[in-house]
Amino acid sequence: MVSKDVVSKDVVQNDVTLPPVQTMRPPVGPPPANHGRTVAAWTTTWVVVAGGLIASIAVVAALTWMFWTGLGVCVLGVALGKVLSVAGLGQRRDGTSGAH
Repeated sequence: MVSKDVVSKDVVQNDVTLPPVQTMRPPVGPPPANHGRTVAAWTTTWVVVAGGLIASIAVVAALTWMFWTGLGVCVLGVALGKVLSVAGLGQRRDGTSGAH
């Protein structure tokens, strides 16, 4: 015989334990109006794309140093994007864009 004990508000139905019901809450504010089109986002994107292109060419040309340089450019692109975002050129937490 199967025990039908309810533990931590789980629901037992037809000998199957179901997880507790979760409450869905709407977002706190409106969605971003700029869809991520900020100086920080575009700069990050294009620097990372350039680094990926350098690394890709390096793989085809079998140049190890150039491959690592391309990956370094990608890492610098991500860091640059974060710096620009902190400087106010990224998307703000309230859903509006920074300076263009």
